[in-house]
Amino acid sequence: MKSVAKKGVLIATLLGVYSLFVFTTFEGIPFPLEMSILPTLFLALGLLSGMITVAMLAYASISIVVISDPLNIGYANIFYTKPRWLKSELSAGVINFSIFFVPPSLVLLTLAAYIPSIAATATICSIIIFPALFSYYALSSDSRIHLAVPTKAELFRFLRVFITFFYVAFLSVFSFYVFLKYIEFGFGELSNFLTVVAISLFAVFSFFVLVPAKRKDGFQRSAEIHHGADWKSDISDTPAFYAYCAAFCISLFPAAAHNTAMKSFQYLNIGGGIERSYYFSKRARIDLPEELIESCVGDVCYTKNLKVVMDLGGALYVKGEYFGSKRSVLALPGQHLFMVDLRVS
Repeated sequence: MKSVAKKGVLIATLLGVYSLFVFTTFEGIPFPLEMSILPTLFLALGLLSGMITVAMLAYASISIVVISDPLNIGYANIFYTKPRWLKSELSAGVINFSIFFVPPSLVLLTLAAYIPSIAATATICSIIIFPALFSYYALSSDSRIHLAVPTKAELFRFLRVFITFFYVAFLSVFSFYVFLKYIEFGFGELSNFLTVVAISLFAVFSFFVLVPAKRKDGFQRSAEIHHGADWKSDISDTPAFYAYCAAFCISLFPAAAHNTAMKSFQYLNIGGGIERSYYFSKRARIDLPEELIESCVGDVCYTKNLKVVMDLGGALYVKGEYFGSKRSVLALPGQHLFMVDLRVS
C-alpha cells in the first residue's frame, strides 16, 4: 500500500509540475524556483492532481461493474444481448449502446439547449426508463417475463440487472455533463463542428468503457481458483483501460493543462486571473507604474484592481493593458505589497 501511495504522489507531482510549467509558459512568466514557495507549490500540485482525479474517478467507477460484476448478473451476456438473427456480438453491443445508453445524454443535451426548464426532470426520467427497458429486453428472451407472470426469482434478477444499468446510466449522464463543462473549461468555446467531433469521441470512449473484458477460457478460470485473481491483468485486458489512457493523454494537452492550473490558482487565491487591489507604504521606496496606482492617502498608496496571474514568493505577476499593449505582464515586488480585500458582509 505504501508503495502504491508513493507512486501516486510521484505521478501527481510530475503532473503538477507539468501543468505549472505549461501555465507559466502560456502566461509568459518565469517558472518559480524559490525555496520559500515550495510548500505553496506542493499545495497547488495536490489540488491539480485532485481535480483530475475527481473528474475521472466517477466515470472510472463504471469499470468496477464491467470487471467485477458485483451483483452477479452475467454482465458480458447481458451487454451483448441480441436477437437470434444477429450473429455478431460487437454489432449487438453497438446497437444496444446506441438504443439504450446514448438517449439519456441526448435528452440532457437537447433539452438543456432548447427547453432548459424541464431538462433535469426529463433526464432523471430517462435514466430510469432506459435501463428498465434494456433490462426487460435483455431478460425477456430467456425468462419469458413477457409471456407469463414472473416468478420472484425472475423479478429479483430483473431488479439486479436494472440496478446495475441504472448505475451505469446515471454515471454516464453525469460524466457527459462533466465532459461538456471540461471541454468548455479546458479548450474554450468550440465551433459547432468541433463540438460534434468532441461529443462523438466521447461516445466512442463511453462505448469502450462499457465493453466487457474478453471471456476467460477454462484454463484461466482454473488458474484463478488456485492462484487467485490477477487484478492487474483483468484491468489491462478491458477496453476501458485504453480508453482511460487516451482520456488522460487528452488532459495533458497544453490548453487543458494551462486552464486547469489557472483554475487551481484561483481556488488557492494566489493567482489565475483573480482581481485584487494592494496597498503599500511610500517608506518602502518602491516604484510602481503610474498606470497601476489608484490613489495615495498620506504615506499609503493604493493600486487599482489588478488581474493577478501568480502570487508566489517575492514576485507578484499581473497582466492587463499597460504601456500601450493589451497583453502586458508586469512583475511587481510582492514582498512590499499588501492585499486589500473589501468584502460586504
